[in-house]
Amino acid sequence: MTRTSIRCFSCAALLSLITLSFANGQDDWPRFRGAEGNGISESSAPTEWGPDKNIQWKTELPGAGCSSPIVVGGKVFVTCYSGYGESRDNVGKKEDLKRHVVCINQADGKEMWSKTIESDVENEDDFSGIGVTAHGYASHTPVCDGENLFVFFGKGGVVAFDLEGNELWKKKVGDGSDSRKWGSAASPIVHDDLVIVPALAESRSVYGLDKKTGEQKWVCESKAMDNTWSTPMVVDVDDSRSDIVIGVPDELWAINPKTGKLSWAASGVGGEGFYTSAVQSEGIIYASVGGRTGGGSIAIRKGGKKDVTESHVAWN
Repeated sequence: MTRTSIRCFSCAALLSLITLSFANGQDDWPRFRGAEGNGISESSAPTEWGPDKNIQWKTELPGAGCSSPIVVGGKVFVTCYSGYGESRDNVGKKEDLKRHVVCINQADGKEMWSKTIESDVENEDDFSGIGVTAHGYASHTPVCDGENLFVFFGKGGVVAFDLEGNELWKKKVGDGSDSRKWGSAASPIVHDDLVIVPALAESRSVYGLDKKTGEQKWVCESKAMDNTWSTPMVVDVDDSRSDIVIGVPDELWAINPKTGKLSWAASGVGGEGFYTSAVQSEGIIYASVGGRTGGGSIAIRKGGKKDVTESHVAWN
């Protein structure tokens, strides 16, 4: 079986969704970096493509965006935005900003449905600086549990849809900004009955929301989450315990998904921000931070409680 892989390209006001390989690929890709959050496909995919090579279809979207498409049950879901900040040459007016969720047929590239979400423009970040101008206003990859779709739009909140495009609920999770004004980008994930939402810029928080109703089950808040753009990852410790692992400047944290409290923390990653997602393999959690603020890499054995810097860090 060949997995269908997709890439999302934004160039000025043009955004196209391109599918590689063939429509007989049935494996789902339900969240940012795939089902396990590690970017690894269970099947093969083309490694080369171009205008006339390995392109099955191309579909124009309502606007620009930097979120990744996901694939569930033969449907491709992707977000984008229009009306404001689509390019540096055509900034537009903030009051015209709209965000979109688009569902596309995986087999032929035809649009199945599209929904528009109005923005809370009073609190939206300006299209300026080196952050927002690089990624815009639709940078969070959706997540799907196979039954419903969950979309995070930063200050626009979290919106749940069924797979036919009917809105189920909507939840605000803050309207603040990160201290650098780089904008919001980390993606939500689903764990058991929760949608885990990294509202890091909006409220320096990670939320656990009931995926059926949007009701807040818990919130983990800390000023240390400033300058963090890390998508959470689920680490199964044993049959009765899972940790939600997320990076913050110089540290890696594990949040208890039942309570929202920290299970453990480890320092030594370095850097003044955290821009990446952790990955895991054979009981070891790996994280790496680079870029303009420095940083390094760390490997941590899963499990542990409280400060695990001395007890569980394998190397950094």
